[in-house]
Amino acid sequence: MSRVPILVILGSTGTGKSRLAIELAQKFAGEIISADSMQVYKGLDIITAKVTEEERSLASHHMLDFVDPLHNYCVIDFKKAALPIYDDNEHSNETLHQKLASVDPEMARRLHPNNRRKIIRSLEVFENHGTTHSEILKHQRTAGGCGLGGPLRFPNSLILWLKCDQKILDIRLDRRVDSMLEAGLVSELLGFHERYNQERLKINALPDYTKGIFQSIGFKEFHNYLILPDTEKRSEQGIALLRQGISDLKLVTRRYARRQQKWIMNRFIKRIDRQVPPVYDLDCTNIEEWNSKVLESAIEIINAKLRGDVHTQKPLNGSSLDEKFSDSSNEESHWCEICQKILIGELQWKSHKNGAKHKKMEIKKRKVMSHHINENKISFIC
Repeated sequence: MSRVPILVILGSTGTGKSRLAIELAQKFAGEIISADSMQVYKGLDIITAKVTEEERSLASHHMLDFVDPLHNYCVIDFKKAALPIYDDNEHSNETLHQKLASVDPEMARRLHPNNRRKIIRSLEVFENHGTTHSEILKHQRTAGGCGLGGPLRFPNSLILWLKCDQKILDIRLDRRVDSMLEAGLVSELLGFHERYNQERLKINALPDYTKGIFQSIGFKEFHNYLILPDTEKRSEQGIALLRQGISDLKLVTRRYARRQQKWIMNRFIKRIDRQVPPVYDLDCTNIEEWNSKVLESAIEIINAKLRGDVHTQKPLNGSSLDEKFSDSSNEESHWCEICQKILIGELQWKSHKNGAKHKKMEIKKRKVMSHHINENKISFIC
């Protein structure tokens, strides 16, 4: 009999990942490790859509509600804390890219100078490990991995992907925001915003919605309302800003769900060079059919895995897709002298060279060169 060390439940926001996780944890006596980047922070239970205390009592939960909201928490911190459960930068982008080029020229060639996040990550790898990021990736690939990471740590795993019709999910997400508002979302944001500003003003810092808990959907959308004086929040302007914040929150939540779907497809289904456990999709469009289409199907898939049998439903990543692609981490940059632009990888480079904008610039530059040549000829004859 096979053992499933890790069951991964994927899906965009609002598809019922927490519900399925709890039901399966109860069925198979498992424990839940939350991988939500915002739910690690203390408080702010409504805006981050944490499971309730009652739901937590139904199954053991980990990695929830333990980081100070004002503390920056990265994926490395998460990895260090999660694995044991189971067994300010002022330099310019150009300066950072040059620094990377001096220590890891191979990686620098692959990254656009404006890709600040990945450049900093590669510099951190060199600083923390004493070897270059490109060398580590080479080792991972030769060990069976790809540019996104090494071979599977837990090879005997499987992935369940909750999928929902987008129009139905949009309606569900709008209702979810309404439920959050009824549960006290605005009060939660106001209370945290006040406490945060007290700390921020002490150090004379500007608001930053790109770090920590402030990256979560909700803060930026309600910013103009949150900064109003209390006396103006009930004014006509205040009510209008609140309504705008609600509308914006619904819009960005719907967009976020679409991005999540695309990310899952690109990372787990379309890649041909990455080790990925079998991915099974479960249709959660009709909530009334949850037990038959989601829960029971999930149990059947897991039981088949435990028995070592082949389930009748084929995994998505076992099928052939015309749009599958390989690792892009080895692609180098190309410099277009005509357009004065950097392109990463052969695909971007070829697309750019065949594009109308490049051809237009090429013709323009030829005309300028021709004009200069003619001017020189005239000057010489005179």
